[in-house]
Amino acid sequence: MKLNRFFEEYFLKKRYIFSVAESDVDFSDTYYLPENLKIEFYNIPSATKEKFSDLLKQIVPDALLGRYTSRYEQNDNWKLLVAYSGGKPVGCNWILHIPHDNFLFDSFLHNTDHILLGNFFVIEEFRGKGINKLLVKRALSYIYENHKNKIPVFIVERSNISSIKSSEGIGAKVYGVNYLLKFLKRNVISIYVQNKKLQKIWFLLRYKQSIF
Repeated sequence: MKLNRFFEEYFLKKRYIFSVAESDVDFSDTYYLPENLKIEFYNIPSATKEKFSDLLKQIVPDALLGRYTSRYEQNDNWKLLVAYSGGKPVGCNWILHIPHDNFLFDSFLHNTDHILLGNFFVIEEFRGKGINKLLVKRALSYIYENHKNKIPVFIVERSNISSIKSSEGIGAKVYGVNYLLKFLKRNVISIYVQNKKLQKIWFLLRYKQSIF
């Protein structure tokens, strides 16, 4: 296992590109949430950046805080969902929507047909309670209602078994496979394969990843 992680960190990483059709998702468990659980969209411009940061501090580790807080200035692109248990924020996920042009995010060049779900996070003491699945379903419900012409996409690393099972558990299927070739731990080439056929290759040094 350690050898596999070393190889993926320094040489080659395999990731699955998942998508899910509306007809494959069972939304019945989102209609009647447990009494102490609430999931809602966070309207980023409605609070100061400091309050936005304070909210995220209660959910995500310090290593992610700077990247997530920077999205406050990108509120036209990002939607944030927050799960509360007994009034305490315990999890979040994001929806990324860029309407005008293709964009590079997470070393994958998305086209304008995509709308990205990403960066799911639930604090440790609340994991295993189905909160992440409910967050994803609520995000998908929003996408199907407001962006019917978009394909919901999320990227899962091959080594992340729990996320793969969670994705399959909501009805998602592998849309394609992404390989990242690395040099000194840095992603340099991104390869996209769909139905076992090579679709695209991106030399990442040519692209500026402007969305964090």
